Amino acid sequence: MRKKHSNSVEPKPFNESIVGLIRDIGEDNGWLSRTPAPSVQLCILAMVILKTEVLSGHDEIIAAWKDQCRMYWLDDEYGVVANLRAKKAAAKKAPGRKQGNKQPTRQKA
Repeated sequence: MRKKHSNSVEPKPFNESIVGLIRDIGEDNGWLSRTPAPSVQLCILAMVILKTEVLSGHDEIIAAWKDQCRMYWLDDEYGVVANLRAKKAAAKKAPGRKQGNKQPTRQKA
């Protein structure tokens, strides 16, 4: 049976999508596989993570990130783990958001 890849078109929360993309690094199954090396793939995803407001799933993203860095003998030179920990702390303190690692409900203007 063929593995379902993270580049499916079904919309998902950011944290689920990025974890799937991180775990797919090095696999020959999507747009990231067209880049020359896993280190380049990690760099691309690092820039997305660093520039995105991450509201939930911080721990899952960190775990996936650390796994891939270990797999490819890389340091977290982009500061993704520290960035996600800071975003997690900020998300917990933000007014109008539930405690924990949950997405806030957004109201229409």
